[in-house]
Amino acid sequence: MRGVGGYYVTADVGKEHALAAVRHTIAECEVFYLEVLDSGYCALLATNGKWVSSEQNQGDRLIANRDEISTWERFALFPLGGDTFALRTSNGKFVAPASDAYGPLFGLREEIGEWEAFTIQTFEPVAVAP
Repeated sequence: MRGVGGYYVTADVGKEHALAAVRHTIAECEVFYLEVLDSGYCALLATNGKWVSSEQNQGDRLIANRDEISTWERFALFPLGGDTFALRTSNGKFVAPASDAYGPLFGLREEIGEWEAFTIQTFEPVAVAP
């Protein structure tokens, strides 16, 4: 995933595997497996083998730290045209970097705007699969 600021999302920020749009290139920690769920929802699996969660106990910061998919690991996928999408967390807010184009990802935005758009590139499945 790449944000509008041109930074790729990584799950390699600190020992907690917090997601952040901070990388200029794609390496292992910038690859996610997107699991399509029911009714327009999806879940993201990071290469550490953990599901991405919108941690409501940590200000809705996105962290790859869950062993299974439950409520906080479900994201609504909103197509914005082409390969661009927005993600809405279980709290009903949209995902964006903390400082618009760059930084940790949080599910705190009320509406979809420029900074809530992510480009999703697809590859042959080679990363960790459930």
